[in-house]
Amino acid sequence: MPAEAGVEILNPYTGIVWKGGETEQIKWQDNNQAPLLSTLTNLVFELMAGTQDTQFPVAQIANNVQGSSLSLTYTVPANLGPQGSFYFIRVTQPSSSYTAYSADFEIDNINGTIPNFNPSNPGTPLTSTTADASSTASSSSTPSSSANVTTTASAHKTNSALSSTDSSSQTSSDQLVTAASATSNGSGSTSTPSPQSKSSSNKLAINVYVLSLALLAMSFYLY
Repeated sequence: MPAEAGVEILNPYTGIVWKGGETEQIKWQDNNQAPLLSTLTNLVFELMAGTQDTQFPVAQIANNVQGSSLSLTYTVPANLGPQGSFYFIRVTQPSSSYTAYSADFEIDNINGTIPNFNPSNPGTPLTSTTADASSTASSSSTPSSSANVTTTASAHKTNSALSSTDSSSQTSSDQLVTAASATSNGSGSTSTPSPQSKSSSNKLAINVYVLSLALLAMSFYLY
């Protein structure tokens, strides 16, 4: 990550290894491009991780640094972290948009963590991974559309079966009512005797009774 102009960082450089707990030196020089070091004041030096496109602040190394001082020292805290070769120095001037970078370098013998930083993929924040995992968990815990369709179809079948049962029950009820109606109207197999049938039966009974009396009288006469 070369400087845009002005500060050209000589140390740290690619291939150098800083160690936690040790005091390291940062050196730079004027690259003879505007802005000149003599015009750069109140510079802020920061230890960063990640890439130039995805930067994670790790620690502030120094502030109010004069560009013309050309060096400073920094004791690397052992609780920085994690270990890796994804570190670099960023130089900014708060009063302007000036920014310069060192090359990437490695820091070992540290045991800390960086919030939201993925050391396996320094250019991708953990929030993206977390969001993907959350999305996956969410999609796996939410019933799929096919499951909903299956559930709806099953409910529909159950309702259809109930409707069919209700319809059959209604049909049976209607048949019983029809049969009862047919019986009461004399159209069934067990019909109620009509008044004409009752009259014929009564006449036959009377005739049998009269004949019996006649036979009884005749028997008395013969004796």
